[in-house]
Amino acid sequence: MIIPCLKTLCAHKTSDHIKDGNLSLSFRLPIDLSNRLHKDHESFLHLDYSKLQVTNIDVGEFEIPEDFERLSNFQLKSLRIGVYHLWNLENRFEGQEHKSLIDCFCECLASSRSSLNHIMIPIKDSLDKYWLEKFLDYFVNLRHLDILHATLGRFDADSEDDIEIRKFPSMKRIHPGVEYLNISNTLIYELNGISKLPNVTVLSMRNLEFESVGEIEELFSLRHLKFLDVSHRIGSINDPVSSIVNLLIASGNSLPELNELDCSNTVVTREELDELFRLNPTIEKIALHYTQAADYSKEGVTVFSARDIESALLTLKRYPVKDKNFYTMTIIDKMLLFLEAENLDFAKNETLLLECLEELLVNAGEFLSGRDWDMTEDSSVFQLVILLSERYMEHLSPEKIRHIFAVLIYTPGCSTFGYGILSVPNILDTPGLDIASLFQKVLNFFSSEPLAYTELHFNMVDVLKQLHAKTTPAIRNNSTGKERCISFLYTMLYALGQADHLEMPLCKLIAKTNKLMIFSMESELDLQIAVDLINRLGEQSHPHMKLFHLNAIRFVIYRLKLVDVEELAARVDLKVIMKCLLGDLRRPYRNTDEYLDRKLAFSAMEVLVYLYQFVGEDEFIGQLREITQNGQYYHYQIPVVQSDEKTDKQTFITCRESNLDDWRNSINKYIITYEAKLQRANLNKYRYRRMDTGCFSVRYECLQDPSADRNYRW
Repeated sequence: MIIPCLKTLCAHKTSDHIKDGNLSLSFRLPIDLSNRLHKDHESFLHLDYSKLQVTNIDVGEFEIPEDFERLSNFQLKSLRIGVYHLWNLENRFEGQEHKSLIDCFCECLASSRSSLNHIMIPIKDSLDKYWLEKFLDYFVNLRHLDILHATLGRFDADSEDDIEIRKFPSMKRIHPGVEYLNISNTLIYELNGISKLPNVTVLSMRNLEFESVGEIEELFSLRHLKFLDVSHRIGSINDPVSSIVNLLIASGNSLPELNELDCSNTVVTREELDELFRLNPTIEKIALHYTQAADYSKEGVTVFSARDIESALLTLKRYPVKDKNFYTMTIIDKMLLFLEAENLDFAKNETLLLECLEELLVNAGEFLSGRDWDMTEDSSVFQLVILLSERYMEHLSPEKIRHIFAVLIYTPGCSTFGYGILSVPNILDTPGLDIASLFQKVLNFFSSEPLAYTELHFNMVDVLKQLHAKTTPAIRNNSTGKERCISFLYTMLYALGQADHLEMPLCKLIAKTNKLMIFSMESELDLQIAVDLINRLGEQSHPHMKLFHLNAIRFVIYRLKLVDVEELAARVDLKVIMKCLLGDLRRPYRNTDEYLDRKLAFSAMEVLVYLYQFVGEDEFIGQLREITQNGQYYHYQIPVVQSDEKTDKQTFITCRESNLDDWRNSINKYIITYEAKLQRANLNKYRYRRMDTGCFSVRYECLQDPSADRNYRW
């Protein structure tokens, strides 16, 4: 199962076009698509209600609809309304004193009177005493009721209004239709009145505190209750004296049809559990996550906890992610600890591990497609998927791996955690992957520079290099963001160059990847790339970083036409390149060997050969003099050409000489000689030729028209 499904993705795109005014509906959508579209649109504006069949509305807590009266356009089955919506409704009908808030609410939902079976509504101090009864009388088929508390943030223990709404809503008559009741987090402290809902089978009252048996006495009138949730939020403080489990036992009463009990994160002992089961022998499932009795066991009873990987998986399946239960992430954290500590044999645990992976993908899909998840805090699910993929990838089918990609990479809203799956070794060799889409995704990853570079950024460089090798020129040409990516990588390289310890393998990987990316660029961008590279060269202090940039500059200049080379010479400061002729010897405390100095000098010479013809001998010598005037007490590398009279092969070597004038003149002399050879070789520019020397090589034919040979790869 791919999450979210295609219908959800279509709804996202359709909603965007409707908001932009680029799309209108020409036919009536089916119910499921209508609900998805309306949920994604998050607004009542610009919608043609005659083309929609909306049955479920879940309006975000902090979104206020423009007009509550538009609810009358739908025959709703489900409505979830937040606190601020109810305040907005109250303000909408302000001044109509003959109507209560519930009357106004019912008026807006008149068209849904018989269809509404689920509602989530907050308690407000402006509601009258019998508001719930009015509500149940009006919506005759209401079965599922979620009650929120509107005053949690401003509760006043001395306020009569707040004390009143902390009681269970009053009712005069029995209402047998309600089967599901959720009063969690409402601060309700007594259940007197709940007996008016005798057919409730599911009751959730998480995070409620009771002090005496009398406050929960009517709970035992729910003779058909099958599921009871009395758990507490992780991190909450529980009073052992007022533990709900203690009160259930102290009452001496039983719930004759109770099948499942959730008392996670409550104070409960094994002895108390034994007594609880004696009073309620029908219990077959109990959740004990985050309790002292998490390892409790009883024959015929399923215990949900996280004492090991098997029980953690079972418990994770129990808590739906959509309910945003507070235990989900703690269970996943436990699973991560279990699997990090023990590398399970796949053959012996195949079913367990595949079930873990499948359940985690469901959770990951919900996180990524949800609007209110903080994925920086909920990272364990992604880490666990990546861990399982890395350890057991050789056992996973290509279909399962593509499923992993579909969830972590292609789901809208994917965070950087999703990209981590790409760095799993050999995963990109999976048959059937959409390489073009992945290449674009990785380019998008490098679209903006972070506050700090992490291991993920460095891993993604290698991923980019691998994907580049798998793409075709057509794919690369159709991809966007390559220029931003190149800038990102050179900024990353610069940051590494500022570190106390230079990680050369990583730097070489980034430099090599960037050269590949430059090769992917359109030729009309080569000039700007060359300008940027030379400017970046001037910012480098480490000799290796200078060499990386010089090599990239050489590569780009190979691709320039003669007219672009002339413009490049006019737009950049040649002294930035000339300084590299000095190697690293201008420093009193040099940190490179002679071999690196030679490479710097000759790489700089090769670049200058192309730019020299547009500068002139006098200006060139003058600029050389400027860069050496402050270094007269140091020796410099002098490129010297030795010629073999028989073969005419020329080899570049270096020697030391303290006479700067001789050094400058020799540089000029060899560049002129070298340029003349290039000009002669360029007569046959359409044939691939190279001149190999002791330190570097130059492609002759590119001096005037490199576009003649676009297939060259350096």
